[in-house]
Amino acid sequence: MNRNFFKTYSSILLALLLASSLPSLLAASAGRVQGEFLRIGINGRAAGMGEAFCAVADNASAVYWNPAGVAQLKQKEFSAAYTNLLGAIRIANLVYAQPKGESAGFGIEVNTLYIEDIRRDAVTGEQTGTFLNYNASLALAYSKSLSENLLVGAGLKALQFKLDTESASGAALDLGALYKMGEKTKAGLVLQNLGTAVQFAGDESAPLATNIKAGVSVQLGTKLLVASDINKPLSGSWSLSVGGEYTLSNILGLRCGYKLREGGNNLGSLDGISIGLGMNIKSFSFDYALVPYGDFERMNRITLSMKF
Repeated sequence: MNRNFFKTYSSILLALLLASSLPSLLAASAGRVQGEFLRIGINGRAAGMGEAFCAVADNASAVYWNPAGVAQLKQKEFSAAYTNLLGAIRIANLVYAQPKGESAGFGIEVNTLYIEDIRRDAVTGEQTGTFLNYNASLALAYSKSLSENLLVGAGLKALQFKLDTESASGAALDLGALYKMGEKTKAGLVLQNLGTAVQFAGDESAPLATNIKAGVSVQLGTKLLVASDINKPLSGSWSLSVGGEYTLSNILGLRCGYKLREGGNNLGSLDGISIGLGMNIKSFSFDYALVPYGDFERMNRITLSMKF
């Protein structure tokens, strides 16, 4: 093992120690929050790596994972993602991002969680129709390189919530940074969903689901990428994600990951595990991830992307 390996390993260890100290710096507030859907990760590639993507953020989904990463893009990129979450819950995501000059980039994202055909019943128990419950966000992100090693970015979100005939709205801000610790090592930090309280008519207002992510990623050789994230909601429990991606060729990539939640994963032997694959054909790519919800359900996450 050479000196570069130990230098890289030391950088990884330092970044993980810093990341693991973040929960003690955050006072988790109790109570109800709105916009939990904003915490559900998007993109099949990221999902296949256990959602350890804060310090990778090198495709259009950086608008969500870490807006600082948008400046890493070398081409325009459009992607569409779909997730069957649980039961009738679905997530649809569209994102476009592109470089702006040699040191900046911007992107736009539409993210929606919806539940199909919820029954509306009368007091007598008779069905009187169906309605759609959805949460949606429209995000604009901008990223810029402040130096050779440091990227920063911000994303502004407009939020809309609807439950039957009731609706509410809000706004949120994401702030991110990406630092190149070495030739193949990056550290990421992002504060997500800072924003206004949300209130439905006749209900008490509730704060947004704000959280902080910190992570590190390392490219080992030309084929293996490994990454780790720690995520701490301001209201809720922390989680630790570890994942990797092995590229067999320029066409096929295999991924796996594990997400450990505070208090342990208690939904069965498969809880926290994710696997995935990616295929690249010219300017098109297909990413798929299988994320078991413990022993109960299997969530399928699919993303189609195009670079141009």
